[in-house]
Amino acid sequence: MDYTCMPMITIKQGDTFGYPFSMADSAGNPITGIAGKLKSQIRDSFDNIISETTITETSTPGLYLLLAVNSSAGWPLSGCFTDIRYTDSQGMSDSIVTIGIRIIKEVSR
Repeated sequence: MDYTCMPMITIKQGDTFGYPFSMADSAGNPITGIAGKLKSQIRDSFDNIISETTITETSTPGLYLLLAVNSSAGWPLSGCFTDIRYTDSQGMSDSIVTIGIRIIKEVSR
């Protein structure tokens, strides 16, 4: 997989990981009510699950928030990855975006 154009987020070890994202149709209209059809997991470069996530719809139409269930305190400094998978009512799945998570050590402890 080519990760050269993948969005990269930097967090400090111990921070809460959250990622807001928008869902829209091909005409740009917000897609609402699909939080239950979205799934994401955070994994390290060895494909180990680092954290499960929750995805909730915000009060802004089409805007969702992905949150890690676990603290990032023990996440590897080598970094992690996540993607967002949408599964429709017929069971067809599509991974929407892959995100790189760069983890750095916090300075103030």
